[in-house]
Amino acid sequence: MKPVPFPAGVTNANWFSFFNAISFQIFLGPPVILYAKSLGASATMLGVIASLAPLLTVFQIPAAHHLQRYGYRRFVLTGWGMRNVCVFAVVAVPLLGFLSNGWKLALLLVFQIVFNLLRGIASGAWLPWLTEILPEEVRARFLSRDQRFLQTGSLFALFFCGLVFQKQSHPWEFSLAFLISGIGGAISLYFLNRMPDVQTPEILKQSGVKVPWREIVTYPPFARLVGFNLLSTFTYGSIAVFTVAFLKTVAFPDGRAGFGENQILFLMAGSFVAGVISLDFAGRLLDALGSKRMLYGALGLHLFFLCGWVALASGLLAPGMVPLIAIFVVMGVASSAINLANLRLVMGVMPEMGRSHFFAFYSVITSLCMGAAPILWGVCLDAMSGFKAHMGPHGCFEWNRYSVYFVALLGLTVATFLAATVIDEKKPRPSEVGR
Repeated sequence: MKPVPFPAGVTNANWFSFFNAISFQIFLGPPVILYAKSLGASATMLGVIASLAPLLTVFQIPAAHHLQRYGYRRFVLTGWGMRNVCVFAVVAVPLLGFLSNGWKLALLLVFQIVFNLLRGIASGAWLPWLTEILPEEVRARFLSRDQRFLQTGSLFALFFCGLVFQKQSHPWEFSLAFLISGIGGAISLYFLNRMPDVQTPEILKQSGVKVPWREIVTYPPFARLVGFNLLSTFTYGSIAVFTVAFLKTVAFPDGRAGFGENQILFLMAGSFVAGVISLDFAGRLLDALGSKRMLYGALGLHLFFLCGWVALASGLLAPGMVPLIAIFVVMGVASSAINLANLRLVMGVMPEMGRSHFFAFYSVITSLCMGAAPILWGVCLDAMSGFKAHMGPHGCFEWNRYSVYFVALLGLTVATFLAATVIDEKKPRPSEVGR
């Protein structure tokens, strides 16, 4: 059957995702974590930096009341444009040689707060906008393509930083990375402005009346999906931060300590390569099997790569590029699959009436959990600093702060799998969604 065509102009959303990913993958991802680490940030401080993006999405709820006044495109465009000023401001921070590392870290934190505040306000319009633009029968196909653009942009950002950074990077290298982040964000605005706006004022108007929050929170399919996402975001919301921190501190058998910053970024880029390559196959599986079965498979892959992290952190497996490449490849595939399936479930569950507020509440409650995860784990990791115990034949398994962390994530993944079994899923239509 011939596939249903995409709405006119929607390809601009994919190019927006590509350049936006270049921007946020540097400013919110591993490069900024490595920069903070180079300034002497503790695990708790790294957790705070990682938590800002999800925590400040709480401002989506008050922002949802104003969508009917400005419209989706204008709302997102204004917020994304203002936040990009913060990225260009941070370009100068690594070059301020007269400031101590503590002051540089404080400046970085201030600009991160403002950036994520603006992002939190503006992002409340993004998913409702996409949902209005995209008919249900093309969403799986669009989402798989959009994830491909997004992950390719993330891959480009990390690969570029890996080429620029050295084992012990210099301030100008971080400044150059932040400059590329700002340029990527500026280009993304061009494509954002070319996306079709939604000409349905009656739907937007309904978002301005008094919000029945009790009915929203107790709507059974929505409540079950939120419960699953709370568990999954708490489980995986900190992993990108503390795998970077772990790789910087891992002890090699020959006495060396830590991987170089360029090595870590290339490994991270490898996970995006795997994610991009797997997306087309994942999209086909999503259409054929449905979202829940895709979630089960993705969570199985999460169990697999977490076992790899446990083996590395406990000393059962010697640190090296070969096992790490395998772990990051599986991480990339698993992340792509779970994001794709979950986005499709979210778009299918949200009712048309009050959609903006459903999306706002969903984004805020799950993001608060994701924001709490790195802070809580950062505090725990700092509290366990220096902790070591051995078990097994000849003490082959070492309990330390990172092996405890990864074992805990294994247990939470099992709980997440159980939560996925009660999610409601719409019956898929006969595959109008061809490729």
